Amino acid sequence: SFARGAVGLHACLHGRCVQCNQMVNDKLQQVYRLTQDGEPVPLADFNDRKKQEIRRLNRLQEMLSKMSMKLQPDPVEETYFKKQKLLAGRRDRKLAGKVTGDDDEDEDDDDDDSVTEGSFFEEDSDGEDDEGAASFRESELDSTMGHSELPQAECLADFFGEQDEDLNFEKGDVVYLIDTGREDGWWMAENSEGQQGLVPSNYLKLLDTEHKPSEAPPVAESRSRSLSPRGKELWDKVKAAVRQPSLADVLLGMGAIPSGFRTSTLGSLVSEASSALTSSWVVPKLSSSHLAFRDLHWDYALNKLCSRAVAVTRGFSILGAYNIPNVNKAGGLTVLSHHVRVAVFNKQEVLSNVHTVRAVWITKEPKTWKFAPKVQQGLPPSAFDADCVVRINAMSTDIMILFELCISYRRETTGEEGELSCGWATLPLFEADGKPVISRTLELKVNGGTPYESGIELDPALTGKASGGRFPSLLRSSRTPRLYVKLQYLRRNVMEICNMLPDVIVTSANYVPFISYYRQVMADELLRDRADEQDASPICSPVLTIFSQAVDEPDIMDALREKWSEEHKALRRSFKKNKGHLKAMFKRILLETVYPLVACSQLPTAVWGDENQEQERYAFIQSVKSRSALDWFSDSEMCHKPLNTAELTFAVLSDYCVT
Repeated sequence: SFARGAVGLHACLHGRCVQCNQMVNDKLQQVYRLTQDGEPVPLADFNDRKKQEIRRLNRLQEMLSKMSMKLQPDPVEETYFKKQKLLAGRRDRKLAGKVTGDDDEDEDDDDDDSVTEGSFFEEDSDGEDDEGAASFRESELDSTMGHSELPQAECLADFFGEQDEDLNFEKGDVVYLIDTGREDGWWMAENSEGQQGLVPSNYLKLLDTEHKPSEAPPVAESRSRSLSPRGKELWDKVKAAVRQPSLADVLLGMGAIPSGFRTSTLGSLVSEASSALTSSWVVPKLSSSHLAFRDLHWDYALNKLCSRAVAVTRGFSILGAYNIPNVNKAGGLTVLSHHVRVAVFNKQEVLSNVHTVRAVWITKEPKTWKFAPKVQQGLPPSAFDADCVVRINAMSTDIMILFELCISYRRETTGEEGELSCGWATLPLFEADGKPVISRTLELKVNGGTPYESGIELDPALTGKASGGRFPSLLRSSRTPRLYVKLQYLRRNVMEICNMLPDVIVTSANYVPFISYYRQVMADELLRDRADEQDASPICSPVLTIFSQAVDEPDIMDALREKWSEEHKALRRSFKKNKGHLKAMFKRILLETVYPLVACSQLPTAVWGDENQEQERYAFIQSVKSRSALDWFSDSEMCHKPLNTAELTFAVLSDYCVT
């Protein structure tokens, strides 16, 4: 058993070496394809660094090849242990068949001289196993390994396994099936060279019709094992492919929601992927070679961050939504909030972060959504800010702004919370002839279903067919769910600030100056102050990490905005035009206002849609804003999170920068 374990360990290490060697080879091919033309900025030492990387990968590949050769399993030992394993399995099957067999077996069967699979075990009925019997079993095993009675199958396509236990084959090869009783679709087979392993059954075509998979002998308990990792992954994919009814389907069947409601597409994206948050889009992105940033460039002549003009930089305001159907009160749903999720869309995928704007819902007008930040008292104003900015560096008639009207809810019976889409609308940024859409107020039809579906009415009861005539047609159009959005150009001074933003982003107009200053500080730390721009060492800078945490929290951003507004009004006119002074002021206010909130363990947790929790959190933030950072940290009654330097360190090769 020790030798068998050592052989298994060697086989595992050998497979891992082969896998790593393939990964290195893939990386090597990627490096070969890199060109200077693909870099956003010219790099003087691009070719030298490319050659250096190629030499490093070649050395690594050579080391892995040597290790793979040393760890390559001995075929003699493998064949021996496989035969022993097969012999033990057949012995167990025979013993199991004796226990469950018929005791009144006809004596004429004992005179049968034909040799069948496992017939040599019958001579050991008295339990004795001498050397002659052992040698007979071995010879019989060898004859069985000759595939005289095993079903055969033809390979329909090439297969190269990823696991150590897989058996490789090519199209047209013939293999012999040893075990077809597995439930995961992987059979034990042996090729003409005596190598055994698992093969996918859907790659095979049975040649011997007398041996069907259902008639395969049962696998003995001593040989039974759990599904291999490959089988588990395959079964998980099969289960995922079978569509399970969502909660929206259940609510629709109960009549609790209109027929056009669905589970929120953008809401699911925000909850499942951190890449949909604004914090993952404000950080710079590395180029394909990882030698430079593709959206953060330094102007060495002027000693400042280069501004980047993109194809589209527009402002828009959400004015209101009308004739939006509500959920049925009898369905047992409690609506927690009404909001609109916004993103850049091209009819196939979401191209930007997802920005959320809260709506005001009044009981007197249940089908109307309004957007007025000053209406809600005790809640963060920026959460209701409907003035937004969108940037996208692409020119196509398919580029559009996607608006998804959503509600968050809680089921009274189970307490389960979720988010539903109450319809969606799109605003194209280009006309059919390729020209940008002019500034104007647009009336957008709110559709039902998901953004990937078309022709679905939000609520057929509102726009149902009526008798012909002009008046019924006007009546139907007045009841159509619609969203009003105002698209507008930005002023010149605002455009200069927006050109410091990432190439693709959707955000509140009030956040634009802070993101611009954050990007300028980022350029100072990553490009100006580092001795080597290709140095990938982590940077200890609280400003770089704190802002990315705060940009997704509207109430914390409100505290930053209010503090900034107070100090900006008190500045002299000369200081207001000094960009260096404004950048230093941003860093100071961020550390004095945002850092105490991020480091405080007593800050109430943000719960979306819970108005009481949001008001308590907003009041706590306002109390912190009125005190200095030194006074706050020296207060013995306040509790703070333990200092973690990793949370205050910016990683250049983080997932946000590499993607």
